[in-house]
This record gives sequence, structure tokens and C-alpha cells, in this order.
Amino acid sequence: MEGLLHTEKTHDGDRVTVALQGEMDLSNAADVIDEFAATVARRPTALDVDLSDLIYSDSVGLSVLATAHYQCIDHGVAFRILNPNPFIERLLVVTGLNELLLIVTSDDTLVGG
Repeated sequence: MEGLLHTEKTHDGDRVTVALQGEMDLSNAADVIDEFAATVARRPTALDVDLSDLIYSDSVGLSVLATAHYQCIDHGVAFRILNPNPFIERLLVVTGLNELLLIVTSDDTLVGG
């Protein structure tokens, strides 16, 4: 993906990590949903979404994370959010998504889920 958001996908066995870097909003949400859906359709054991370099998200971007979570549930794939920076972590808490999503920080602290 080009523009405000860059994604990088890595594999560790049957676990896939998608790192989001930049800004996620209405302008790129459909592309991210498509990327997550294609990844989940391959049925990895787990999908991790690394948010350490995601500097901005609007409500549409947050809905992308919830959509990915439910896609994973539908396909029996574990889903985790990794290392949200303080701004994104605050958004997850304020919106209550920290209660829905499994969020793991770099110090292995569970924030939600």
C-alpha cells in the first residue's frame, strides 16, 4: 500500500504479522480490510497486527481492527494487537476496543481482551 499507510507482512511458521506504519483512515481502510481478509482466508494459526509504527487512526481505522478480529473468529484464527503506541492505545481504551481485542505490549503486558 502506498500513501499515508504502509504495511509489511512477515511469517513465523504459521503465524502472520502485519505491521501497519503511518496513518490508517477512510482513505485506506478498504485496502487494509482486503489485506486482512486475504491473510485470514489462508488460515494461519494466528494473525498479529503490529501497531508500534501506526501514528494515527480515525474511527474507520479502528473499525478495520474490529472487522479483522471478527474475520479471525469466523475462520478460527487467533488475533492479537501488538505494541500500540500510547496514542493508539489510548484510542483503544477510550473506545472500549481494549475490552474486545487481545492487546499485547512490548513488555508482555496485556492491555485488554
